[in-house]
Amino acid sequence: VIAKRIDRAEAIDRLRIIENMHEQDQLELQRDVFKYSSKRLSPFERLRSDWVAGQLVRAGLIHERAVPSDIREASQITMLKFGQRCLEEKDARHRDLGAEQIADAMYREFRDWAEGTARQPASAFPLAAEDVLRKALLLGYDEAQAGEPLTFLYRLQATPDFKTIRLLQKSEVPDLQPVAENNGFPQADMCDYGEEKAVGTKGIVLSLTRQAIINNDLSTAALTASGAGAAARRAEADDIHAMLTSSYLMKDGTELFHASRNNLAGAAAAPSVSTVDAIRLAMAGFTGPSDATLNMYPSVLICGRGYEGTSATLRNAQYLPMQEAITPGYTPGSFVVVSDGRFGNEWFMLADPRYHSGIVKLHLEGSAGQPQIEFMTQFEYDGVQGRVRHDY
Repeated sequence: VIAKRIDRAEAIDRLRIIENMHEQDQLELQRDVFKYSSKRLSPFERLRSDWVAGQLVRAGLIHERAVPSDIREASQITMLKFGQRCLEEKDARHRDLGAEQIADAMYREFRDWAEGTARQPASAFPLAAEDVLRKALLLGYDEAQAGEPLTFLYRLQATPDFKTIRLLQKSEVPDLQPVAENNGFPQADMCDYGEEKAVGTKGIVLSLTRQAIINNDLSTAALTASGAGAAARRAEADDIHAMLTSSYLMKDGTELFHASRNNLAGAAAAPSVSTVDAIRLAMAGFTGPSDATLNMYPSVLICGRGYEGTSATLRNAQYLPMQEAITPGYTPGSFVVVSDGRFGNEWFMLADPRYHSGIVKLHLEGSAGQPQIEFMTQFEYDGVQGRVRHDY
């Protein structure tokens, strides 16, 4: 079972899809969340796999029409019945246990596994319950991207530890020079440049109480884990917003947006044909560290909700507002509008992130940039706690 990943090269296309997404699109996305391995499973292994997916259906995190009938049937199996089936798989004598005894046995196994006193759980229940919560976390994280389009705009880069690293990039290749007869070719002078950053950690602790296990209430824990995944995605968008709107200092000591960089408007003005064209003109003249002209083109317009309608009209218009003349050189649909409630009257235009990576998200190797969850217990707490950690 794997979670669908979105490649950065598809970011612009996905943003366009989100603007017109309807229910059928959402079902198609959910069908891609779970894929069965070609490995032959035993009947119990298939039951375990179906039950895990069924709990996500039961919690409302996956639409029942997006899964096979086996998973819909497994979603009706309560946690107590599944725990009993896990115990019976381990020892047939558990068939004679009562409901309270089964619930206590399930809790003890989950607790011992979370404490680390049992490296390998005696039954499949603890790992299955952990699988439900982990997948709920990743589902919440992945699906929240549709509501946080700012997070489509970064490029992922892995790092092995929390040490400060330099996001090293090569400068552009300088312009080709004419070569006279019997003369040597000129050397390409290039340089390295980059910002220095380090991975940090954000997190929160979730709880799965003993009472919840006895009451067959795993759906609530799954919804909470899904909400933690959405919170992890929201934290990324908050950081992007803060970077764009605060006095963010680059390594050279100058703010990200500064008149010396020619990327800051001299006076505040709403999006319009003239202001968008002024940005196009400015970006076309941007140069790199080797002083070669990059000829950038704005592909993304980021704005607050107050400018969303105006920006969408500009994007789709072939005519100047209130006039019949075709706008000279204006191409409808030439940029994507990303509106976000965090912004006020400020607005920004970015080059296509597929070709010019301006926002980079550092993450630890092995995490794929996703939040992680691990379980632990405390003596004074009657239950198991899940620590959600997002290193980026």
